[in-house]
Amino acid sequence: MKDLLAEYGAPAQLRKIPAHTLRPRHRNALIALSRLDASTLSQIIPTDSHGVWLDAIDKWLRLMPSGKKAQSRFSVEWVARRLSENMSRFEEVDTIIDWIGRGKGLLNEKWTWERALAEVEAWHRSLRDEAALKRLAAAERERASFDTVICKAPLPDEATVAGYDFVMLRSLRKLREEGQVMHHCVASYANDVRKGRCSIASIRKGGVHIATLEISAKGVSQQLKAHCNRAVEAPVRQAVDEYLLRHWRPEERA
Repeated sequence: MKDLLAEYGAPAQLRKIPAHTLRPRHRNALIALSRLDASTLSQIIPTDSHGVWLDAIDKWLRLMPSGKKAQSRFSVEWVARRLSENMSRFEEVDTIIDWIGRGKGLLNEKWTWERALAEVEAWHRSLRDEAALKRLAAAERERASFDTVICKAPLPDEATVAGYDFVMLRSLRKLREEGQVMHHCVASYANDVRKGRCSIASIRKGGVHIATLEISAKGVSQQLKAHCNRAVEAPVRQAVDEYLLRHWRPEERA
């Protein structure tokens, strides 16, 4: 990868990143960074954790909605700079991207990371408001009630695996309630759930909400988030794998 960077004339600042941290998956991130001027690169390249930094930038580019490319051009510098200041922000990248894509958010390059997260939380609050969700349902031409079943995924309404209770969220109301408890934007996935693109399950233990699971139309775990979009522990991930292996039955789709 180092030789490839040199061959394609990548800025000297990028070629100083330790070779052992570079991976083929970092290609798009490196291309985007190479378009920044040298002085900016000198300021934003971190002193360590280069692999994590490049992974986060790659994730930012992959998840950026196609209609938001103008945002992605200036936001690469923004996210690269903010991440180099605090690498623990890696887990919050998709939260901000969700706000840009699903929440129609507009990122300001002068904002701090905390300012962007404040905008995300304001959007989450609006989604947790039942009246706002009813307006969303109307905008999406939802003709039935707030409690109409919109999810027909071939999974049991409730199932217990490895001590964790998996509860399918089949209505707008249940999605809203999950978002309220977990402090995230799961309610914005209602249209995708209705169209069969994904389904959502709440994971609980002893009546306590532990995590929220997004399942693809093919029965694959797409996103798994704890409270406030935090990462989950390994036992939860293992339970999810077992749950889908045991209960996903596409032939029983309604």
